[in-house]
This record gives sequence, C-alpha cells and structure tokens, in this order.
Amino acid sequence: MSPILNELLNAKSYTFTNVLMFILIIISNVEALRTKKFWALWMLWAFMGPHTTNIPLVCVCTVGIGIGLGSLFTISESLTALIFGFKEFEMIFELLYTGYGIIGSIVEPYVSGLVLKKN
Repeated sequence: MSPILNELLNAKSYTFTNVLMFILIIISNVEALRTKKFWALWMLWAFMGPHTTNIPLVCVCTVGIGIGLGSLFTISESLTALIFGFKEFEMIFELLYTGYGIIGSIVEPYVSGLVLKKN
C-alpha cells in the first residue's frame, strides 16, 4: 500500500488521501459495522476512563486505567480476531482503534477538564 498511498499523496492531497482511505475502510467493513459487538468494543475504546472529584479515588482509578489500558491493548487484537475472524481483521481493528485515537482523545481531555474545574 505504501507506493499507492505515496502516489495519491503526491498526485492529490493529504486530505483527499485520508478521506479516500476512510471511505474505502468503511465500505470494506460494512458487515462489521452492523454488529453490536463491534460497537460495544468501539465504545469501550472511546469512553474508557473514570469521572469523580474524590482525589484518592482518582489516584486509585488512575492505576486501574493504566492496568486497563495495558490489558485493553493486550487482549483487543485477540478479541477482535475471535469475534470477527481474520478476514478484514486489520481494517476492523483500525476502525475499533478510532474509538481510542479520535473520540477518546477528544472526550477524555474534556471530561478531565470538567473534573479539574470542580476542584
């Protein structure tokens, strides 16, 4: 894929290439997107994290998040393969990762900011 993506980047633009890849990923994974299991895993990636203003509880939960994040990274590939099989595994896993990489990176700092404002 690298030579193809390189040609797209050079011939078109970064935005065009990303939008095209996003559309192709969605089209190739339409079966996975229709399942409750996919969205349950996606929501887990997107919204993992605690919400409280109790500082000792925040410290304990932070340790739990660290352990949970490590566990999530460890088991997610196996769990994805178990649920969806290996056909289109990479694309499905990448879509699941958008929950963490896109939604989680937007929502979690916002929620953290709300918690900090209350203290």
